[in-house]
Amino acid sequence: MKVLRIIGVILLVILGCGLAAARVLYSLSLVENNDGMAAYKQGDLATALEKFSMALRLNPFLAVAYDNRGLVEEKKMDYPSAITDFTTSLSLDPQHATAYNNRGFARAALGDNTGARADYDKALELSPDSVAALGNRAVLRDRIGDFSGAIADIDRALSLDENNPELFNNRGQAEYHKKELVTAIADYTHAISLDNQNAKYYSNRGLAEKDQGNLEGSLADLNKALQISPSDPIALNNRGLVEAKQHNLDAAIADYTASIKADPKSAIPYDNRAFDEMKKYDWDDALADTNASYMLKPSVATRALRGLIKFYKGDFSGAIADYDDVIEKKPDAPSSISTAPTPIMPPAKAPPPRLIFKRPLTSKSMTQPFPIFTCA
Repeated sequence: MKVLRIIGVILLVILGCGLAAARVLYSLSLVENNDGMAAYKQGDLATALEKFSMALRLNPFLAVAYDNRGLVEEKKMDYPSAITDFTTSLSLDPQHATAYNNRGFARAALGDNTGARADYDKALELSPDSVAALGNRAVLRDRIGDFSGAIADIDRALSLDENNPELFNNRGQAEYHKKELVTAIADYTHAISLDNQNAKYYSNRGLAEKDQGNLEGSLADLNKALQISPSDPIALNNRGLVEAKQHNLDAAIADYTASIKADPKSAIPYDNRAFDEMKKYDWDDALADTNASYMLKPSVATRALRGLIKFYKGDFSGAIADYDDVIEKKPDAPSSISTAPTPIMPPAKAPPPRLIFKRPLTSKSMTQPFPIFTCA
C-alpha cells in the first residue's frame, strides 16, 4: 500500500507539472500571437507570419492564431493557404464571425462568389453589426450585378460607421454601375472629404465626370489621382480615355502604355491603346495589342476588335476566323460591339470604324477584413 501511495504522489506531481507546463505554453502562444499582430500592423509580414506560426507550434488549438496567420497570407495574396487557416480556425471556433468574413474575402479574391457570399451571410448571422462583413458583401453584390443589394448593405454599414470613406466610395461604385452618376459623384466627393489623399476616390470621380461629359473636371480629378499615386494603372488608363475624347491621341496612347507598364496583367489598356492606334492607322501596333490583350483575357470584344483590324489590314481569312468565333460564342455580339465595315476592299487609308468599345478600369477594392486582437 505504501508503494502505491508513493506512485500516486509521483503521478500527481507529474500531472501537476504537466498542467503547469500547458499553462506556460498557452501563455507563450498568446505572447507570440500578440507579437505577430504588432508586426502585422507595422507591415512586417515576414515577422508576423513567423510569430503566428510559432504561436501555433506552442499551441495548435489557438483558433485566433490560425485566423491571424490567414490575414498575413491574404495580404501576401496566398489565398489558398489563407482559406486553409481560416477553415481550421472555424473548426476550432465555429462561432467566430470575423473568421467567416475573412475567409469570404479570400474566396472572393479567387472568384468563388458563391462561397464568399455564404461566408459573409454567416458572419452577419453571427454578428449583424459587422461593418466589415456588410462592406465586403456589398462589394461582392456589386461585382455580380446586384447593385441595389450592394447599396442596401452599404447604407446599413454607414448607419454603424458614418465616417468610413471606403464605404462612400464603394456605394459610389454601385451607383455608377446603375448609371446614377449624380449620386455616385456625390458619394465619391464625400469619400474625398474624409480622405483627400486616396488616389482611387479621385480616379473614380473622374471616370463618372467623364461619363457626364465634364471632361475638364474629369481630367482635373485624374491628374490629382496621379499626383498622389503616379503609377496608378487605373488612373492612367482612365486619363487616356479622357485625352482620347479630347482628340489628344498621342497623350492617350502614352497613358495606356504607362498603365500597361504599371500593371502588365491587365488586358483593358491594350484594347484601348489598340483602338487609338487604329485611329492613327497604326494597324500593326493595333494588331499586336489585341493579340496581347487576348492572351491575357480571351474576350469576345477583343476578338471582334482584332477581326476588324485584320479586315483593314487585308487579312480577310483571319478576320473571318475571328468573326466566326465571336458569332459562335455570342451571336448578337457583332452589332453591339462594332459597326461592321462596309467596303469590300478597304481604301489605302480607310476611315477608322466607329466602335462602342473603349473600356474604363474601375476600382473594385473591398473593405479590408478586420484583424483580430487578443489579450494575453
